[in-house]
Amino acid sequence: MPQPNVTIVRTGTSYEGLSLAYAAALDGDVLEMDTGTHSDALTVTKALTFRPRSGQTPILGAQIILNSDVGITVDGLTIATGTAAVKTKYNGGAYAVAINITRCNATSAATLLDQNTLSQCAAVNVTDNTGTLTQPIVTGRAGDSVQGTIARNNMTCLGDVGTGPGEEVDVGALVSERNILRINGSLTAAALKVRLVSGTLTCQQNTYINTDSGTSWRPYNLITSSTWTGSCLCRGNVYIGAQAAGTFTGTGTNEFATGSGYSTFSHAAANPGRAGDETVAAASMGFVDLGAGNYDLAAGSPLIDTATGCTSVLDVAGRVSPQREGPDRGAYEYPNDAPTVTGCELAEARTSLQVNFSAAMTAATINTGGEWSVTSSDGGTAATVASVSVDGSGLFCILTFSPTTLPTPGKTYTVTAPATATDYAANLIASGGRSASFAVPALPVAVPPAPVLRVTFDGSPLESFGMLPEDGEPDVYPYIRAAWLSLFCDAPAQEGDALPDPSGDAPYLGGWWGDTHASVAGDAWGARLWLLSRTRDPDAPARAVEYAQEALAWMLTDGILSAPAEVSAARDGDRLDLSVRLRFATNRADLAFNLWGV
Repeated sequence: MPQPNVTIVRTGTSYEGLSLAYAAALDGDVLEMDTGTHSDALTVTKALTFRPRSGQTPILGAQIILNSDVGITVDGLTIATGTAAVKTKYNGGAYAVAINITRCNATSAATLLDQNTLSQCAAVNVTDNTGTLTQPIVTGRAGDSVQGTIARNNMTCLGDVGTGPGEEVDVGALVSERNILRINGSLTAAALKVRLVSGTLTCQQNTYINTDSGTSWRPYNLITSSTWTGSCLCRGNVYIGAQAAGTFTGTGTNEFATGSGYSTFSHAAANPGRAGDETVAAASMGFVDLGAGNYDLAAGSPLIDTATGCTSVLDVAGRVSPQREGPDRGAYEYPNDAPTVTGCELAEARTSLQVNFSAAMTAATINTGGEWSVTSSDGGTAATVASVSVDGSGLFCILTFSPTTLPTPGKTYTVTAPATATDYAANLIASGGRSASFAVPALPVAVPPAPVLRVTFDGSPLESFGMLPEDGEPDVYPYIRAAWLSLFCDAPAQEGDALPDPSGDAPYLGGWWGDTHASVAGDAWGARLWLLSRTRDPDAPARAVEYAQEALAWMLTDGILSAPAEVSAARDGDRLDLSVRLRFATNRADLAFNLWGV
């Protein structure tokens, strides 16, 4: 009977059937199989990978018999009825490599690994397989030695690691986790039946189902030798349907954690370690659809966050574990639907911040300005949220800042949403997803040719700008001149200021005689920038920013500016340069000065 083609990836050559391809293969080769039933039985002494060719759906219809100290991977095949994907017969020594059986679909009466001896094997990985097995995932023979076996994330298969009645398997190290394992009454022995000799057995977060109400079965049956000194961890499992009490005999450190058994599990007096397990009706476990066999968890399930101590990192559906506060019992993790802050965008004027969410949020839970925080991690002034407006979609909101506490240019900030924020499904915002960071751009420092003032109006440079008004000029030009005068007239020195020239009987102290008649007590015209005319102190740029903001503060108080003046200063060799941005109601002016050489 003609066989489907098999291609050796290394050479690109195709052969009819597994036997011819195997004969031409070398250690490490990948054999890709075409659609059809591959019925050539193989005895393998080469380290090979068997997998489907892209777009093909091959069926493995005969055993691959492993009879040498080599590794083997069977990935993504359908295992035909009555077939064992891999059968091991090697008895001549210790394995040093892994056997991997992954992503296969095993049909009825098939098994994935039928073993005679796996002595000292580095690992047996039986993971991510599906199907409707009527044999355990891994079978054995009396007296077998299983070392390093892992059965993980297998879905809708019959059993775990086990044998027929009266046959136990010695275990050195075995992990059974996040499997969905079901029977229909055809298996009355244990799904997990092993004789522990040494090492550790971990059986956690499996979902066991018996769909035949008239037949009980044991989800585990652990028997130790009299000299066993290992440990057994059985925790976070869920049992559904009629079960008999599992048995455990022997010595060692054993943990059958509270909550390992769930539903109608009964406990024998000879097994006191399981007496703390909980019993709850299966209908109360909170599955998505128990009747249809959907054992994913629904919101509010008592299995959520209750698998204390369990350590699996993925559930049977491939979700990261844990999803929420703690791991979940059974094969599935309940997905974390809590909304989060996904990012933010600062307006150019720094007067507002858009905060984005992963889900539509309810306005009532996020529009309280006082519950938001906007803080800097590197010395910037904390911004006060004056108001919050929520977009109609609920997917973002706009925070408006108080004009006197805008985020500081050149600093990094973190915005944090209220802990009580919820989405329209009433999901509370994730405790670890309330914040986002943003950086405030530093103000550019433009250096004009000394000693000329350079003015840019609404983004367009002005070729000339004088102190005398001109016909047809914009209404805000007089205010730009006022700012210029405020910066370059000398305000009086304050007590404690270091004077640039303190010599003489009456050193120069700055100021204007008209300040003595100011309409507002304490008002003083000009800026204290003159104090920097001879300083080489490293704080000169910071003091220049302080003096300029102080000189221009009156323009915000009088309503001329819509936001505080934005000032930056930088030293360029022996020169001190100053840049000022003025924001009016509908216009913007940028002033750049070369102050003087210092």
